[in-house]
Amino acid sequence: MDTQLPGADAGGVVDSKERSRLSIFWLLGGAYAAMLLFLLLVEDKLVFFPDTQLTDTPRNHGAEFEDVAVTTTDAVKLHGWWIPGKWARVSLLFMHGNAGNISDRAENAAKLAAMGINVLLFDYRGYGKSEGHPSEAGVYLDARAMLEHLLARPEVDPSRIVYFGRSLGAAVAIELATHRTPAALIAESPFCSIKEMAGGMFPYSLFSPFVPRHYDNLGRIARVACPTLVIHGTPDEVIPFEHGRRVFAAAPEPKQFFDKGGLHNDLYGTNPKAYFAMLAEFLAPVAAPRPAAR
Repeated sequence: MDTQLPGADAGGVVDSKERSRLSIFWLLGGAYAAMLLFLLLVEDKLVFFPDTQLTDTPRNHGAEFEDVAVTTTDAVKLHGWWIPGKWARVSLLFMHGNAGNISDRAENAAKLAAMGINVLLFDYRGYGKSEGHPSEAGVYLDARAMLEHLLARPEVDPSRIVYFGRSLGAAVAIELATHRTPAALIAESPFCSIKEMAGGMFPYSLFSPFVPRHYDNLGRIARVACPTLVIHGTPDEVIPFEHGRRVFAAAPEPKQFFDKGGLHNDLYGTNPKAYFAMLAEFLAPVAAPRPAAR
């Protein structure tokens, strides 16, 4: 018995309608593949939005600071600010989000220092005065280099170092916590992963099944072995509140969740009294005096 292709005439020739359908199929498939390749090639440009101009300093908010220069293991020179807190026992490594630079966090860092916390706030490669170009692997190396600087400072107690990461910085802080366990971890406005963020954003959702699971907070936080605080505002217009709840659910105990409202870039400014009181309460065990050695 002879087999005939669908859309073919008795002579086995594919008719024009079938050829048109096949042409459209291959055209759409090729366009999809090309767009996927393009997105993978420019992924870093879709994630990082650095600004090289510093427009503010902690001094404008009542806090003295020291410029810090650190070189990473891959020879990239980074810039940061050391902002000492009065009589501070706790030292906080501050990892900011994907846009702007440290000057956009100057007020926030000054308020943390006013609580009696040492703050090391730094710019990733390509941001502010830091050299290079940002990438996922690169920002992880940046955080590790700044941590080594923090550990080497004589006024810093290595057992009282806290990692604080906001937005994309939460992913950097969580990854760092899997490398070296801090006294505590604070993840503000975290996402589950870039893959899951893309899944909720058209047209990136069309390609999310093929997007690598970069910045995998959901997977990594399960391996973090320290007290964890997750902060997320219900009306967050950038990273859905559900992401913060899922990251919190995946974190081991002991852990806390804080939500007092606030948009993505204004959590600490929406209800500052409650926000900083919550931080003070969470960090109290890290700052508590320890019995003198006998």
